Amino acid sequence: MHMFIGRRFPVAAVLAVAAFALAPLHAEEVVEDPAEAEPVFTEDGLQLPPELNLETHKKIQKGLKWLLDNQNRDGSWGCQKAGVPSAAVTGLACMALMSTGDTPERGKYAKEINRALQWMLNICDKHTGRIAANESQTGMGDLYGHGVGTLFLAEAYGMTRREDIHAKLAKAIEFICKQQNPDGGWGPGRSDLPITCAMYMALRSARHAGIDVPALPLAKFERFVTSCFNDDGGFRQTPDRGNASMYYPTTAAIRILYGLGKGDTKIVQAGTKFVMDRRLGQDYGGRISEWCYCGAYWAAGAMLIEDGEAWKKWFPSMRDFLCRIQNSDGSWTIEYCSHCKAYATALNVCTLQAPYRVLPIYQL
Repeated sequence: MHMFIGRRFPVAAVLAVAAFALAPLHAEEVVEDPAEAEPVFTEDGLQLPPELNLETHKKIQKGLKWLLDNQNRDGSWGCQKAGVPSAAVTGLACMALMSTGDTPERGKYAKEINRALQWMLNICDKHTGRIAANESQTGMGDLYGHGVGTLFLAEAYGMTRREDIHAKLAKAIEFICKQQNPDGGWGPGRSDLPITCAMYMALRSARHAGIDVPALPLAKFERFVTSCFNDDGGFRQTPDRGNASMYYPTTAAIRILYGLGKGDTKIVQAGTKFVMDRRLGQDYGGRISEWCYCGAYWAAGAMLIEDGEAWKKWFPSMRDFLCRIQNSDGSWTIEYCSHCKAYATALNVCTLQAPYRVLPIYQL
């Protein structure tokens, strides 16, 4: 898969943005073919990738501005209600900013990214490598927060090659490897598919950036993921039989399996169809949870790896859906928790920027 290069005229080529999400799709809908789209340019001469339009570009800019306006003084982002920072939210907010092509050292968002990076490095324990914030108070869980925080460090290290990032990132990866359960997954007590996905993405990104990642028992790892498969084509959150398929763990599963090169297998094709047939919030009586938005982010990464028919069908619908439900101030709301705007906004901005293909994680 190739990175999209935006063009400014009459100046030189520039990098652009990344991330994507999911919306309901049905067979009768018209499939957009990006290859047939006319080139679209922003007011400042940036050529958009064919999957995006000017309306989406404006929505992305509003979302980025909201994130900048709501960054904490210490550089972090987190839960507004509890007043606590979160490694997961901070990592995702930074990846939304870095999806523009900016890094901790260059670009108009460099100052804000670097402030967040310093915060993340400060909370990474120099002995154990554990990235510890207040995930228990935000409801996301310590392992999930560690996985997303490590992913951010890996993407930032790949952009900068800074030694201070390398040292903490290497320790954070050691922590992940030590936490792997005997069945190949990750989770507190028993393995959990979404937590396993967060760890997988961190490990893949770190290895791609040149970090020495110990060889993982991939056969056991894959076996854990497939053990969560249900006959309806979806995946359950844990291997426990009898649990229903849900959107969130199914997106985690296909994100991992596409990354492992299993996109053409029957189980992944079934999982992809399950995801494409679901509406955000369907698992929660129509109310959109934070896990819906995270699922869309993972589904985007999964389908973008293949960059085939599923991506062409799925992204335009999700793109338009997310643009419709954005708040007037540029944020997004989780319907049963109005205080989790930073998490929702970071995820959705990442999702909408996926077509820029800037961050390496979209190829892994």
